Amino acid sequence: LLNCLYDSKITFQITGLKGGKKITIIPPYCDVKIIVNKDQEYKSLEILNKNSQILKKEFETADPDLTFDIKKDNIRESNALSPEETKKIVSFITLCPSGTLRMSPFFPQAVDSSFNLGIVHLDGEKVKTESFSRSATKAEIVNIDQIIRNLFDIVSLEHKDNIWTAGVPWEPNINSKLAKMMVETFEETCGEKIGISLLHVTIEPPQLQELGYVDADMISVCPSIPKAHSIGEFIDVEETIRWRNAVYNKNYGINYLKIETF
Repeated sequence: LLNCLYDSKITFQITGLKGGKKITIIPPYCDVKIIVNKDQEYKSLEILNKNSQILKKEFETADPDLTFDIKKDNIRESNALSPEETKKIVSFITLCPSGTLRMSPFFPQAVDSSFNLGIVHLDGEKVKTESFSRSATKAEIVNIDQIIRNLFDIVSLEHKDNIWTAGVPWEPNINSKLAKMMVETFEETCGEKIGISLLHVTIEPPQLQELGYVDADMISVCPSIPKAHSIGEFIDVEETIRWRNAVYNKNYGINYLKIETF
């Protein structure tokens, strides 16, 4: 939306910027405050409202809860970034990678590498950004790091600290005996066939590698998670119980749990 103002040759200054909650999830909101010249106030509101409705229409299926709250407010000019600094910040956010960067060569339907700009926050005269990159290969982790460093240089922003983080790379074992056993057990227990896939999560495998378990075989057993990595993600309780029964039945010899619903 802010780029729409630039397209209309409207100069503005950011006085407040706060977006995102955590680096590991899709930012659920962004609150930005700007100031414009008095004679461009009406035109700016018109442009922002018009383009927000276009975006809302285009995302009504993918994100039906998408909302925009655009309004006039009284803001102290002394708190504003300069027009030049504002342009740099808007350019950085615009050019910053977001979402999937590469699909897995092992499992074509799974994500191999991604980047998430999770938090952007204006604190006085400094803008704090927190992001998270994931990849199953070391080369891609390095590549993403270089992309962000170059982006800072391109928009002429000086970064004081390396504040983006990266998950330790790891590679899936497509011949895992444990995974094959789990598939067979689930079919025996629940009467359904399931497939083996790569989950785009890099938390537990790197932790085990760092502890020295480089030859360990590990699988992730979990139900479907709608809205994963976003506010409002949830799991299906009945599906979770079926997985729990399958795991306990095979590995621990525990009988099925009888769940009563009321």
